[in-house]
Amino acid sequence: MLTCLQQLSFHDRWIQWIKECISTFSYSIVGNNEPGGFFRPTRGLRQGDPLSPYLFIICMNVLASRLHEQSLIKKSGIGVKIAPFAPRISCLLFADDSLIFCKASYQACQKLKEILDTFCAQSRQLINFHKSSLVLSKNTRFFERQVVGGIFNISHSMSIGKYLGCSLFHGRPSFDLFHHLVDKAQTKLTSWKKKCFSKAGRVVLIQSNLEALLVHTMQCYKLPARVTDQLDRINQEVFWKNASSAKGMPLVAWDKICRPKQLGGLGIRKTATVNTAFLAKLG
Repeated sequence: MLTCLQQLSFHDRWIQWIKECISTFSYSIVGNNEPGGFFRPTRGLRQGDPLSPYLFIICMNVLASRLHEQSLIKKSGIGVKIAPFAPRISCLLFADDSLIFCKASYQACQKLKEILDTFCAQSRQLINFHKSSLVLSKNTRFFERQVVGGIFNISHSMSIGKYLGCSLFHGRPSFDLFHHLVDKAQTKLTSWKKKCFSKAGRVVLIQSNLEALLVHTMQCYKLPARVTDQLDRINQEVFWKNASSAKGMPLVAWDKICRPKQLGGLGIRKTATVNTAFLAKLG
């Protein structure tokens, strides 16, 4: 840590302050409103300390720089290109999670393991192999899968899974990938007694509950048209149906209801339109 600060040209006094913060502090646990005495940790700052994320970013910048330098070497196998003339992306870091790209070959994986082992030895950080997984291309041969798995000693996975509540996937988004949003909206409806609500109350329910369920996902992905159509259909059922078994009779076209209130509508927003608006900020 102190070496990293020196390499980044921090002032000696600042480095000394940081050294005192990470080497001379102690903790005390309060139980039943009484402190239980002080003790000194053996592995530096803990998660939750105000300084912890800033110092962690400085340390991880060392790993990112080493991976980037290795990716600049031709045929090193470190990093991936998203376009023919685009620079190689060696890793993506968010908080304490890392996504590292590497070719599924013995030479590339062995070099990547050497970089990780060196970084762990110097930073005194350890990789949690129980929370790590290898995601290989479908074109990777069985022999290469065995070699890569043996080098890192990490289990294979078909997909990365979910991160911050959003699914990580390969290729184009499919209906099955986002079908859980439709199921979540349907589950929300089962606890509502729609016959007890007026039309104004149903508008408030749609705007404050059903639309809010999708905000986080729609800021990250372009939802398939089939998903947005089903979500709009659920909103229509909430607005028009009086009971779960009854069939509602729409008296006004849904396009007119989705107009702004200044134009004679009720201000309900279509899912596809909101999705496009959220993605506009991503450029």
